[in-house]
Amino acid sequence: MRSFSEFRAAQAQGHTGSRRTSVVPSQARSFQGRRAGLVTRAIAAGLDVMLMSAMTFALYLAFVVVDRFLTPWFNIPVPSIQVFVAIGIASLWLYAAWSWSAAGRTLGDHLMGLRVLDRHGGYPGLALSALRAACCLALPLGLLWVLVSRANRSLQDVLVGTTVVYDWVNDLPTTMP
Repeated sequence: MRSFSEFRAAQAQGHTGSRRTSVVPSQARSFQGRRAGLVTRAIAAGLDVMLMSAMTFALYLAFVVVDRFLTPWFNIPVPSIQVFVAIGIASLWLYAAWSWSAAGRTLGDHLMGLRVLDRHGGYPGLALSALRAACCLALPLGLLWVLVSRANRSLQDVLVGTTVVYDWVNDLPTTMP
């Protein structure tokens, strides 16, 4: 990994550390490494919620189908919808915590070109990611803090010491400026 200043210098010269042709539009390249705003972050979060909701709904449908077809032979109780909502929330928490600690981004973040970084500019560890995910679920409106924060940090970012930046390339620097 390179330092952030080396990354910026290489980026200014048109090098991203990858020999492949960039899929990032030239208009978006100037945002690389900058802190992300409210709209992009809200869309990424919405995509993640939709993904996990769809997966939880599919699990619920699987239980219903199994119950309907196997009822004559087995008595499988279908948990209540409240149980599946709790499962959905828990799976969203696990998904976000694991994704942020492993890659610095969830699928929604990836699609929107975002990455979560710790105060040192690296991926947040599992404990920090789990705490951030819990804060995001407990205080979803904390994202609105981005509107008043000069550093574009949400309340969750302020509480746990993270930041969200635009990052479309996979060659991430290890330190922030």
